[in-house]
Amino acid sequence: MSNFFNNRIINNGISDFDDEIKAEYFKYLNIYIFLFVVQNFILGIFDWYYGFYGFTVYLLCLSFFMFYVLSKKFKFLKNVKTTFYVVFSFTIFYVSSCRGFHSGITLYYIPLLLSIPFIYNISESKIDILIIVAVIVIELAVNFYTDHLLFYDSDFTLEIQEDFFITSLVSSVIWILITIYFINRKQDLLLVYYNIQKDSQKKIEKLNESSISYNDLNDLILLAESNASAFFVKFKEKAPCFIDKLKSDYPQLVQTEIEICVYIRLNFKTKDIARFTNSSVRSIESKKYRIRRKMNLTSEDINIFIISRNLRDL
Repeated sequence: MSNFFNNRIINNGISDFDDEIKAEYFKYLNIYIFLFVVQNFILGIFDWYYGFYGFTVYLLCLSFFMFYVLSKKFKFLKNVKTTFYVVFSFTIFYVSSCRGFHSGITLYYIPLLLSIPFIYNISESKIDILIIVAVIVIELAVNFYTDHLLFYDSDFTLEIQEDFFITSLVSSVIWILITIYFINRKQDLLLVYYNIQKDSQKKIEKLNESSISYNDLNDLILLAESNASAFFVKFKEKAPCFIDKLKSDYPQLVQTEIEICVYIRLNFKTKDIARFTNSSVRSIESKKYRIRRKMNLTSEDINIFIISRNLRDL
């Protein structure tokens, strides 16, 4: 059971990331989604107790679907995240207007909004976040304008509303605390990542001092950025030993992986390599992960390791 939980939930999909910090973040994301699934399941049982079978079925179906999504890699896609946010916000809107203001369902908007800094990279997802916030503002405006009676269910008495208010309040507070915990974990990881990047950059600058001349290096970078077919020909001309030694030391590397190593050696970021090779960032991360395994690297930074292989003196 513990192996299933670790492999299918906590560690699912993280093997594609060569960056240990990013892999650790996605572990947290997997756990967060799993806890959300558990919460929906419990709320579904609570609705069943009060005889609201239709919504119970909806929550249970949503829980099982989220559990299915948890096992799939597309959960990491930004568009998938945004779609789920819109679906969840509409669920809160609809249920709140069915059960009235006193049911406290509107409180669920708080942890939903609070989770955004954990789920998204704020600087890269401004449009998605704006869409989510706009949808929630519109839903709140409609509900307050209609006094939460747009889809009001007359069977939902004031006494039941008060019971649900307690459940909504407790559930929201618990989810807010869980979200704050995971936001703090993400901040810790970002701090570690920043320090590692700073240290790596210093090492890279020092290593590049003993490499090929600035003009030759600049020519190679310009060819790579323009996606010129002559790039690898020029690289072999300027640094003939690098590729030969790489093939000699790691014969298990295929041609595409060697090309990735060349880009890494020139200190290109994953996004740049993806652009040069007409690939996705995830695809490049997967290739870097496979390279790490073939080179038997454990904790060592693959960028530092490859850059430390001098272009001239091999």
